[in-house]
Amino acid sequence: MTRRATSPRRSAQPAGFTSLETVLAQIAAGRLILLVDDGDPDDDGALALAAAKVTPEAINFMARHARGLVVTPMTGERLDALRIPPMPADSPGAEAFHISVDAREQTTTGISAYDRAATIRVLVDPAGKAEDLSSPGHTFPLRVREGGVLGRAARPEAIVDLARLAGFPPVGVLCDVMNADGTLARVPALRRLAARHRLPILTVKDLIEYRMRREVVVRRTAEAWLSTRAGRFRALLYRSELDGKHHVALHGIGRPGHPLVHRGGERHHDRHHPQHPVLTHRSLLSYSVR
Repeated sequence: MTRRATSPRRSAQPAGFTSLETVLAQIAAGRLILLVDDGDPDDDGALALAAAKVTPEAINFMARHARGLVVTPMTGERLDALRIPPMPADSPGAEAFHISVDAREQTTTGISAYDRAATIRVLVDPAGKAEDLSSPGHTFPLRVREGGVLGRAARPEAIVDLARLAGFPPVGVLCDVMNADGTLARVPALRRLAARHRLPILTVKDLIEYRMRREVVVRRTAEAWLSTRAGRFRALLYRSELDGKHHVALHGIGRPGHPLVHRGGERHHDRHHPQHPVLTHRSLLSYSVR
């Protein structure tokens, strides 16, 4: 048995932001988009593109109008296949960076927009091999979390998810946007950039809600009856598709004097049997008896 994630009813699209469906069409067409976290005015943002659609012109646009570091988020599976090791890291979050690379063929110094596009094409091409790359280089791969934005609500995970949802390999291109004075651009400045270049703006929050409404994130893998001094319960074992962890729920009516004890979350009830306390797939927490 599988369970689909649920979320509250979707609210109207906030002014100045773009629907997920429109953004996916843009990604599929090979166009750049802007990504922000949740749309707060103080959010910074990034230009993003599916790596399968990279062009020298897109890299040049990022360099001219975003001005930040161009990085290539991808899955750990792909990084391991290309044998690209992580950079040494001594600060939280830095472990996502892997050794910079250049393509061995069709590049010169590695820094031009043409050279970086050629390197990214090797990274995204399923036929690309470790032998096709040299390091250090001028293109910076990032390892994203398993589960994409459901594993970590961040822009690198978002562009990898968007590439996958558009039918491409799960590899993206990302560049944080800076103002002309070198400060990070916030939502008001990002909106002006979007208006000048007709770019859609998507929030990571909207992508999370989209995936939660449509994807199976928890599967029931086993069940059994459990007799205890507190009563007879149906034990349900669930597996999270996001991190592979297992979680147990007990479903039943306890005997008087032996209440169910909930550990760490909201208490839910089966809608078909309101008197039965039950762990839902959304909370992924455990109940016990005493």
